[in-house]
Amino acid sequence: MFKISVPSAPLGVTVTGSIVQLFIGWNAVDGATSYTVYDTKDGSIPSSTNYFKTYSVASNSLTLSDVSLGVTYKVAVTATNDNGESALSSVASGATLVPTNVSATATTGSIHITWNTVTGAESYYVYDTKDGTIPTASNYFKYYSPTRDSLTLTGVTAGAPYKFVVSAVDSDGNEGGLSAMDTVTAK
Repeated sequence: MFKISVPSAPLGVTVTGSIVQLFIGWNAVDGATSYTVYDTKDGSIPSSTNYFKTYSVASNSLTLSDVSLGVTYKVAVTATNDNGESALSSVASGATLVPTNVSATATTGSIHITWNTVTGAESYYVYDTKDGTIPTASNYFKYYSPTRDSLTLTGVTAGAPYKFVVSAVDSDGNEGGLSAMDTVTAK
């Protein structure tokens, strides 16, 4: 009599980020009736006892929309059938997309800010402070919403330290995580 065994661990696990979601995919496993995705967001390796959340799905993909923006998630996947759960897959990691290489350059009377574009971005928010605090989406002096990968500010206060962070906004108006910060002193 032929006995069906526990399925093998899924292969080809990938994590692809968008502005506000993560897309997780893997190769289907013969004989699997469901899959469990284990994830962590604290940098630890996910296991069946150490995880942030688990998700059970019938197909070989999962879209996560309840993610912390700009945080790297590590995931591992198992396959399950009537005989039990497989071993964990290899670990894959990914994060939502944020603008990179934010750079602020001061010239007399103005500051020019540039950044690398983000796939899927419709526009960007540029947050700034000039009082030395770190800009966030809730703590800022001003913010600007350009549709391109640069912004020039005029009328800046000479000698003031400006700090900038940039976030991407998708076509539905969802704002992603904040970039790394750049600081410049206005001239």
